[in-house]
Amino acid sequence: MSDPTTPYVAEVLLPTAPPLAGERPLAFLRDRALPGVEEAIGGAFRRALSLAHGPGTATLRLAEDSTGVRAHLRLVDGRDHGEAVRRIRSLLDLGTDAGRVDAALASDVLLGPFIRAVPRRQMPGSVDPWECAVRTVVGQHVSEASARAACAVIVARYGEALRALAAGGIQREFPRPAALVDAHELPVPTARATALRGLARAVAGEGLDLASADDAALLALPGIGPWTVAHLRLRGRGDPDAWLSTDLGVRRSLGRLGVQDTGPRALRLLGERWHPWRSYAVVHLWGHLLEANLRDAGEARATPVRACPPAAGNRCGHESAASPARRMGEGHLHP
Repeated sequence: MSDPTTPYVAEVLLPTAPPLAGERPLAFLRDRALPGVEEAIGGAFRRALSLAHGPGTATLRLAEDSTGVRAHLRLVDGRDHGEAVRRIRSLLDLGTDAGRVDAALASDVLLGPFIRAVPRRQMPGSVDPWECAVRTVVGQHVSEASARAACAVIVARYGEALRALAAGGIQREFPRPAALVDAHELPVPTARATALRGLARAVAGEGLDLASADDAALLALPGIGPWTVAHLRLRGRGDPDAWLSTDLGVRRSLGRLGVQDTGPRALRLLGERWHPWRSYAVVHLWGHLLEANLRDAGEARATPVRACPPAAGNRCGHESAASPARRMGEGHLHP
């Protein structure tokens, strides 16, 4: 029997081959940390884990030579060590040979320049398909900041306290499915709240396995559309070949690259050229758009812009630099 007041502690080096692309994978997570469950600590990223025998926390840092990630684990029960490691590897996409992906995509006229500029780009993952699904549904049609704020409220209201494992800003587990089955204080519009409760009932009460359920079973749930399913496959399952043909960020990125027809049908056909690594194509396109928006924002700050009359809204000057980098897909841009 484990003693929750004396956690199991372990230091683990999780190797990768080839080396990671510097701090980028951890920086992605730090920039999107969910209050209460995740936090950035200097150059490290720390988050709570919900495991088979109880909760845990993991603090992740890039190894000195970039050949892996150092994980400091604190677990209620040491039997969860292997599961914790597997979840971290999934979160950081450490099981994929990024060099092999680069080799397959580098000759593509659209993606090749990005791969040469930023090689070994990892696919952002998740520690749990359930958590990924909830955060994806909450993020439909809203900014990343708004989605994160709403998820933080959900964590505070429905997440179990970590108690002895709590540290810094990490105070709770992400709410488990049973906690949201009858949740009626969800800080989201009615349709999205209905979708979250339906998803929770399907997982907690009907045995739906988000790690393996087919697309048809997911699409049958209220409020779950093709973009949400594809996003869950990409981030929640680590599917290397998920293609987000309706994703607004993918469409904008390709438009900036000169692709004339960015409708869903045309993009479904275009995506076939990147099979079986379409998820990595998505990640490169998201990265291209984000970098382009940051570049545009820098140019906008350096150039005086004529003030717009009040009635002109946003038609004068530049689109907000944050908006295209933060809203994708069925309303959500960068995940």
